[in-house]
Amino acid sequence: PKPPASTWAVHVSPDAPEAVVWAAEDVVEALGGMGLEARLERSTGALGCASGEGRVLLAGDGLEELALAEATDQTWRIATEACGDGRRVHLAGGGLLGRQYAAYEWLHGLGVRFFHPEEEIVPAAPRWPAPFLRGEPTERQHTPAFRWRSASLHLTHPLELGDAFRTGEHEEDGRRYIDWLVKNLASFGHPGVGSGELADYGLRRGFPPQAGMRLYGAQQGSTAILDPDDPRPAEEQIAEAIDERMSATPRPAYFSFGFDPSEFTEVEDTVVVEQLGFVADHFAEHYPDVILQTTNHGTAGEPTETYGIRYYDLPKLAPENLGVKVHTLMFYDLFRPAPVYGNEDFSNLYDFMEEEYLDRNLWYFPESAWWLTFDNAIPLYLPITIEARDRDIQGIAHMLEGGLDGHRVFGTGHEWGYWQNEYCSFRMAADLAYRWTDCLGDIASVMGGAEEEVAAVLQAAVERQEEFMFDAEAIRWLVGTDPETEIADSIGVVFHPLPPTPRAMLRWDADEVAAFEAETLPLLEGIERDFFLLASRLNAVEDAVPEGARNVFGEIRDGLEAFQLRARHQRQVYGAVALLRRSQLEGDASLRAMGEAELSAAGETTERVLEVIRRREAGYRYAPLERAIAGGPEGTDDENWTIYDYRYLNRTHHGYYFTRIDAMAQEAFEGAREAVIVEDAVLGPGEALSLRLDASLEDAEVDFGDGETATGPGPFTHEYAPGIYALRVRGTREGEAFERELPIAAVRAEAQTGFSGVVVEPEGASIIEGVLPALAFGAVDEAGEGARLALGFSADEESHAVAPAAWVELGAAGGGAGFANAPATMEVPVLNRATGQAITSITLNEAVLTREEGASEASVEGLLDTAGVVRAVVAVGGFDEQGARRILADTLGYTPETLPEELAFTLAFDVE
Repeated sequence: PKPPASTWAVHVSPDAPEAVVWAAEDVVEALGGMGLEARLERSTGALGCASGEGRVLLAGDGLEELALAEATDQTWRIATEACGDGRRVHLAGGGLLGRQYAAYEWLHGLGVRFFHPEEEIVPAAPRWPAPFLRGEPTERQHTPAFRWRSASLHLTHPLELGDAFRTGEHEEDGRRYIDWLVKNLASFGHPGVGSGELADYGLRRGFPPQAGMRLYGAQQGSTAILDPDDPRPAEEQIAEAIDERMSATPRPAYFSFGFDPSEFTEVEDTVVVEQLGFVADHFAEHYPDVILQTTNHGTAGEPTETYGIRYYDLPKLAPENLGVKVHTLMFYDLFRPAPVYGNEDFSNLYDFMEEEYLDRNLWYFPESAWWLTFDNAIPLYLPITIEARDRDIQGIAHMLEGGLDGHRVFGTGHEWGYWQNEYCSFRMAADLAYRWTDCLGDIASVMGGAEEEVAAVLQAAVERQEEFMFDAEAIRWLVGTDPETEIADSIGVVFHPLPPTPRAMLRWDADEVAAFEAETLPLLEGIERDFFLLASRLNAVEDAVPEGARNVFGEIRDGLEAFQLRARHQRQVYGAVALLRRSQLEGDASLRAMGEAELSAAGETTERVLEVIRRREAGYRYAPLERAIAGGPEGTDDENWTIYDYRYLNRTHHGYYFTRIDAMAQEAFEGAREAVIVEDAVLGPGEALSLRLDASLEDAEVDFGDGETATGPGPFTHEYAPGIYALRVRGTREGEAFERELPIAAVRAEAQTGFSGVVVEPEGASIIEGVLPALAFGAVDEAGEGARLALGFSADEESHAVAPAAWVELGAAGGGAGFANAPATMEVPVLNRATGQAITSITLNEAVLTREEGASEASVEGLLDTAGVVRAVVAVGGFDEQGARRILADTLGYTPETLPEELAFTLAFDVE
């Protein structure tokens, strides 16, 4: 046989479904893009092989009908034969999706790659398989391993495609996203885009209609169907919500619902089990053919009160017609360490699947990206995700003999190589013989003369990341941190390991500094070195990459370089703070100078990574760029459909996870950057005031407020008699007259609590315990009429230091021993304990702090302004105001509408 002809006809029946016609048109376009002459023809009957022409037949609807043996609606078959230079390609499928898969898989075999929804790569010439070139007949028939393969496209995060699916803009992007799913063998996805002609586009391509609801909802703008103000029983409300959603046309074939208020809050287990059972029974009676599912989320949890199992495992107690999506977090798999969301690993989720797969329907629901402080927003390029998804698929494959039939990837963005995680997951879930290394080979296949090296570098990157990305002590230095994550950590909501703040590092002892320098710095240096070498290997072969693949190549190279720069930056910035701490411990000024040099180098690395980010942004696919990066420098300027005021790559654009830690480290070197620094403004007996002045303050004059004065640059110490004083500092700063007045309290006896505060009542406010300050308080005057008290709020559990603006003067109540103030309004700060900053406050009206003389406990009682608690819950992160109010109201036994403005409130503290 001769080589294939250059002229091709793509045949499709005039009666073929439009989705099959779309696939045929895509084949014509791809063949044309590969330098062949191609045309679309409408045909029926039998068409044999013809010399001088290539023929592609999309069989069905009167054209080359073929019954496939042991087929499902997703089975596809590709058969070829030759006649001289003629070729005949017969494409068939068991149903609408299978027929389309046959077309796209044939193109895939010729080298066409449907990588990103906005970037397909078509080679300059077909990569004809060797048997096809030789004219040998071939045949392959395949049924996907997992029946349901999909990605979630998590649009409660501000992704570019939210504009298409939520706002009605850029709807063609939504259409191309649905096309991308089909082209990569997905079988479940968005039913359509917008409300116009694309509204049912996904259904027309073969996706099943779907519906869903949340019983409760308090996080990321979710809405609950259970209304506490509705006098009807919960079951009646649930039934109405189900029936309303199931009345849609076409009727949903799939229905999913959630039973958690948020990832970290729970409802009474007996109530949940009853409601899960009601939903399952309602579907069994009224909609028995519908796939019904809820989610087992990967958050760790204590055994529930009644059933003694983890909250998210409660679906195992529901009727067996309730299916479960089992949801792991970040890139982690079921079999290795996973130090996130309070877990050591996700073996408990594997155990759940192992126990349930013979009895109920299961989908596996891992993640492609978590976003926020962990992966693509840093940015951290994590091809290890592909290997982890493959490891999972292979490890649960035996469950396909039971109720496991779905693999759904939680998706949060496609840039920085994160499309690869979804692309590979689709294909690995379709074919168990297709492994992670095969997918890396697919990605590299478009790289021309650089193909082998790109594949080798990708595999080396995966293998290197496997060495440290499962180690909590390693990843804490690579991931990001922000105020919301730090506050959440302080109240026990642990998303992932966090690095210490520079403020915390300056409390390290010599052993801790030595351990960091001996263990962590070499670890980061090794990662930096190895990823530098990997990126360098790609730079060396860049010229061999075809023009059409340059953006994908650059994305991989930029990702590896950004990873290297992350390791370098963290080594430099945290290493600088460690040197500063050593200088303090050892009294060696040269160590501080070395630290300042490292901090300067970290700033240069930040500038370098911003250059890499700008280079990568030029290759982002969705236009305009603002759809990915909007929000401004502070992340507050974007109005979108989510609770976030910025787009998902906004912080990436501004280098937030680099510049924030740079600034915090700089503050550690410079102190608080204040001209006047008072270490502690509430002084106990024998405790002297410590006052430091910034070097920029010249001709300083200090009035201690008790008749004593001082001049000069300081530092100063001063002892006070019990009393309340106004400390005044005057001088010249940067050529301007300067004056500052700070209040100081010297008490007769000081009591301190540390971070021991617990909420006694109401129980629902206990969520804020982890962000309450420490107290430092005492009597200023001897007991008697007009006696004064001082109450300070401290962000430092060890020193109990109180900032001048963080204490209040109170009037004493009565003349008895102990401590009790006259009722007053108190603004209690809500702290980010990691940084020591107050992020909001709660208001207590008619508040009284009481401690009996010599007692080891103290209490604060008053009327809690509930709006303040809502603000505090919002500040923890992940909740909008409506959701936070609902959580508080539900926990306290109210509705959001009936939650009172004030509630009786009691805090208890241990006194040191």
